[in-house]
Amino acid sequence: MMRPAPVDARGEDALDRIEFGAIRAWLAARTSSERARRMAADLAPADDLAQARERLADLAEAKRLFETHGAWPSPAASALGESLEMARRGRRLDALVLLEVRRLLDAVESTRAYFRKVEDAPRVRAQGEALVPAAELLRERRPSALATAARLGICGTGN
Repeated sequence: MMRPAPVDARGEDALDRIEFGAIRAWLAARTSSERARRMAADLAPADDLAQARERLADLAEAKRLFETHGAWPSPAASALGESLEMARRGRRLDALVLLEVRRLLDAVESTRAYFRKVEDAPRVRAQGEALVPAAELLRERRPSALATAARLGICGTGN
């Protein structure tokens, strides 16, 4: 049975005492995109013990995967967010942006393929399987649909 943390460990300054802000800054400095930097900077402690255990299990699996299989392919740190948002609003994308979108979709497909091969990391594999296949994304012809599709391919949520 778990005992609750001592009252003094749960005080308002608890995160300052463990230098949580410094941890977020360290993590953000090691990201490869603006979106990832924002996610690292916004990282918050787990709400409860179950969530903390889930996060630690994800981290342990990702660490093991990296150590045994090497780094997974990830999209280049291209800043397509603004262009994709403009496309979602109906603006046409120029050829250079479309080329970057294609490169991003290729990276998404490479990531999907990498995770399909990994047998010993079911948690991470499920994340890779959640990525929308590039072929499905490329079927879209309207710029707004392409923008939404690209976001779905990147993060699986459209956000």
